[in-house]
Amino acid sequence: MLQLERGEKVTVLRTDSFHILLDKADGLMATLVACDLPEPFIAGVSPSARGDRPVAPTMSSDTSFLCIPGDLGPTVSPAGPSAEGCLRVVTPDLRPAIADLFLLSACNADGRPDYSYDASPPVIHQENDAAVVEIVSASSIWQRKKYFLRCTSDRIEYYYLVQGSGHVDDCEFFQGFVGRAPVVGPDRPWIEAGYEGGLHGRVRSKARFPGFFNPEPNGLRKQHFSPTESSTIGVRSDKSYCRGNWFFTPAPFCYAVQTRAGKWLAIGLMARPGENGFTEYEFNGGNGFGLSLRYEGKLCVDRAWESPHVVLFRADDEYSAIGRYCDHLREAGYVFAGGKPAYDWWREPIFCGWGEQVYLSYAEGSVRNAQSYATQDDYERFVARLEHIGLTPGTVVVDDKWQKDYGEPLPDLEKWPDLAGFIARQRAAGRRVLLWLKAWDPEGVPPEECLVDRYGSAVGVDPASAGYEKRLRRCIRTLVGEFGADGFKIDFTASMPLARMRADAPGLWGVELLRRLLWIIYDEAKQTKPDALIIAHTANPYFADVVDMLRLNDVAILSADDRYAESMIHRQKVARAASPAWLIDTDNWPSPTLASWLEYIRLQPELGVPSLYYVTHIDESGEEIAETHAREIAQLWADYRSKVRSGSDGAVVVEGAD
Repeated sequence: MLQLERGEKVTVLRTDSFHILLDKADGLMATLVACDLPEPFIAGVSPSARGDRPVAPTMSSDTSFLCIPGDLGPTVSPAGPSAEGCLRVVTPDLRPAIADLFLLSACNADGRPDYSYDASPPVIHQENDAAVVEIVSASSIWQRKKYFLRCTSDRIEYYYLVQGSGHVDDCEFFQGFVGRAPVVGPDRPWIEAGYEGGLHGRVRSKARFPGFFNPEPNGLRKQHFSPTESSTIGVRSDKSYCRGNWFFTPAPFCYAVQTRAGKWLAIGLMARPGENGFTEYEFNGGNGFGLSLRYEGKLCVDRAWESPHVVLFRADDEYSAIGRYCDHLREAGYVFAGGKPAYDWWREPIFCGWGEQVYLSYAEGSVRNAQSYATQDDYERFVARLEHIGLTPGTVVVDDKWQKDYGEPLPDLEKWPDLAGFIARQRAAGRRVLLWLKAWDPEGVPPEECLVDRYGSAVGVDPASAGYEKRLRRCIRTLVGEFGADGFKIDFTASMPLARMRADAPGLWGVELLRRLLWIIYDEAKQTKPDALIIAHTANPYFADVVDMLRLNDVAILSADDRYAESMIHRQKVARAASPAWLIDTDNWPSPTLASWLEYIRLQPELGVPSLYYVTHIDESGEEIAETHAREIAQLWADYRSKVRSGSDGAVVVEGAD
């Protein structure tokens, strides 16, 4: 239901979920309210905090906020002239406001901040099932800017268009710079909303919510934040942020805001395919809040550019907010939504040798690192130990570092004199073999195929380089076609270089560059062997068509006796929301104790494909894995296999032929 009612002073737009009031006099303000608020308020008048006199929405040409007047609760400013400058977002089941949103967002470019000024009154028109509010402003670095609020019955989208040319550094939402100093005072919402002072100050939105949720895992296992804190979702690992955030690179680009009534509001990012050239989607908290995308000067605007859209809609909890956002991406055609075959062997329990490699490096107490134990002799012993204790994984992952060079992944013949023979013997025993790959590392790759620093030194491979693509495809084709590898486990995707230079002409960056890297591996592997399995920890729906199995990634250990199962449940929920069709590699390294390891081993069949990293000892504690533990795991795997074959896990499996 969409209705537009034009009164003498106020225009009211009604949808199933929201009402927006636009003051026809001043223009820069509008009122976003919920559809179940009292009718007198919806009509544009509500009881004043100072008495029974009705008060119309107040607006001011000095500001660029939308505002709800009236006394809606203790967190809401009084109605009248002092309420200028706010867009107050509320939901149908929540009377108090959620946030006051600043609309003249900045699009900073070429190292310069974007100041907005001389904003026009809003214009509202209808497009099919949506009503669109438009505001135009001048800019200090763009020829013109136009802002849009697109409102349907169940959601609101916000975005803007810039005209001109430049290299975008940051695309901001709900925060920016004003081109002239506003009138400030104790009753002015500029201060409440985060005005930072000065003649030309930054303005930020006002958070009226108690907290927000970030789905991206981090080293502190902290997912819920105060609005005074900052948080990030991206393709890199920032080691200073919550002890690192490399576990999902990236998670879905969606925050969930908690309302005071216990409900949630999703704040997700809608970027068209091919236009995800940013590295981070940030929630900037503090005195006020805003959102930003980091393009790092790699986005070149020529004549005009439309920003990605920020979409807002309601949800019952934080995980349903993420799920609904991902569903919306699929429905809009922004991410892959089709079906893919899931071959029967992909669901078999996995053994990865990395935990044993680390244990051996600890146990021997030598200068040898864990990578030095990635040898054919070591893996022959690992497999023999599995057979001795009665464990029968369907997949063996040969981990870091079987290859001579990371950037050109071909076997180190001193470590692996007969990789093809090892793989053939595993196939004869009913096991498949995946090879571990390290993303971005330039080892063995010439600088002209790499991202380089200002001195011309290689800091990471460049998937946009035609030369490197040819090199990587040749390696993948050789490993799958000649050596018989059944797929790849791709790691270190968070190690995307910080360099702002490349040997060739400017090209892909951010999320798009990582997707390009994965697509090269995926495409070449599938051409060579259609049932090749590609595993990565990119728990974002934009990667659903270039990754077959989502890895939950390493455990973030907080203490020596840490119980980490709950944090892995969180990751599984996010992964499942990102793509219901994904298979999930549950991982389990590192485990601090035998008890915590067993607790998670017992949980794995409920989350996805069981994954085993140890066959002799727990590396962190040195505790031995006894045959009684192996028998329990064997029974867990047997029950899991029975459930998968019967289809009782709810999964659809396409049987694959050799």
